[in-house]
Amino acid sequence: RRKAPCSTGADAHGPVEQGAFLLRLGIAERAAALRRRASPSQAEAVDAALARLTAGSMAILFKAFALVPRGTQAPPGFDAPPGFDAPPGFETEPP
Repeated sequence: RRKAPCSTGADAHGPVEQGAFLLRLGIAERAAALRRRASPSQAEAVDAALARLTAGSMAILFKAFALVPRGTQAPPGFDAPPGFDAPPGFETEPP
């Protein structure tokens, strides 16, 4: 499956589970910023959305995949930053 893009001069990254991908991109920090200015009901909605996207069924059901020119650095979200600890059950390294 990965051989076709690689034979044409591309590098494949992923698949990475959506939850880990979004956490690597900073969704938790963005949610915290939204909560700071939110009403209690809005903050609750932000928390629910964050949980659905990063810890619920959507977090593992959907995957992210990227093709980049050969030799290009992995795109954001496809490499775990130093000190990144994914929640249990999330991939931390692309296969």
